[in-house]
Amino acid sequence: MMDNGKKNQVLFDYLSGLLSPEEMDGVERWLEECGENRAYFAAFRQDFLSMRWGLRVGLVKGTFREVERRRRLRVFGRVLMRVAMVACVLGAGLMLYVHRGSGAGDAAGTEEIVPGGMQAVLVLSSGKRVVLDGSERQLTEANGAAVYVDAEGAVRYAGSEAAKDEVLYNVMTTPRGGEYAIVLEDSTKVYLNAGTELRYPVYFSGRRREVYLKGEAYFEVARNEERPFVVHAGGADVTVYGTCFNVDSYAPDRVETVLVEGQVGMSDGLEEVRLAPGQKGTVTAAAGGSGIRVEEVDVYAYVAWKDGNFVFDDERLEEIMEELGRWYDVEVFYAREGVKEERLSGDMRRYKDVRSLLYYFERISEVRFEIKGRTIIVK
Repeated sequence: MMDNGKKNQVLFDYLSGLLSPEEMDGVERWLEECGENRAYFAAFRQDFLSMRWGLRVGLVKGTFREVERRRRLRVFGRVLMRVAMVACVLGAGLMLYVHRGSGAGDAAGTEEIVPGGMQAVLVLSSGKRVVLDGSERQLTEANGAAVYVDAEGAVRYAGSEAAKDEVLYNVMTTPRGGEYAIVLEDSTKVYLNAGTELRYPVYFSGRRREVYLKGEAYFEVARNEERPFVVHAGGADVTVYGTCFNVDSYAPDRVETVLVEGQVGMSDGLEEVRLAPGQKGTVTAAAGGSGIRVEEVDVYAYVAWKDGNFVFDDERLEEIMEELGRWYDVEVFYAREGVKEERLSGDMRRYKDVRSLLYYFERISEVRFEIKGRTIIVK
């Protein structure tokens, strides 16, 4: 039998989603051995959730780079612990089969649900639709501007003298389960999340650089104080003066802007509020207007998708499942309405099979999942 120190390390990795399926089987076999083990796990899980939430709250006011650096150090440390503990787990004989019934782990008879990837459609000013799938190619716009599509999942623009004289727009759309990146003519980088549309000029002319967003995108705006960058999204305008920020306009009645660094001004058409790094501004459509709400947040939770991660901090299950539905292109059915209000926290790679995420949520809550075809049933 392992001592409590080693046992705690294994359980920490188990709840953090760092164990392989075989290692997870071993832990679950240990849980089935007796009620004492299950009671120990229940107490440890509560301490784990409190500790994890406390760590994130303590980092809310830090800069994005510091948050990301400290997060990576924690993950690296946990990986080292996992490597050391695999031998202990094997030696303890915990790697045994666990029957999971018909829940999220039962893959028999279900369609494989894979994570999203590089895919988008680019619509040129002529109306021509170009499917982007990671293949390299070069296109030319009507005004002579060059459009380069690389194999890394990005589109880049290079203007020409003729391009300055005619305003032409392109539209990039990512489907559910797709993501793509654009480097605009002014060197601004835009990362599009799943189910997103961005309309933008091939060449920026005039005193403002304006783009139009539906969905979610992360922007790294090239600084030009004489020509502010403006994102029009839903009922909000975000005016940028050279910065990094995320805009989420998925909801039909709400637009959220999270500032990573620099400075932005968020407007609802009646007033403009300046955001500081680490703040989230929210514009909600309502009769008579509701103003702009500003709050301090952990920015990493809002921009982790760009780096291939899911980060949820005490978030409603319904909102979590909406995000998973977009990325994995699946439907979600709730067996009971009340389960939508469950709150969960998690931090995992979003390129994993969806079952890995569902396993994790089942481990830290009373929520259960069942997969039928391309539908996730939440119980």
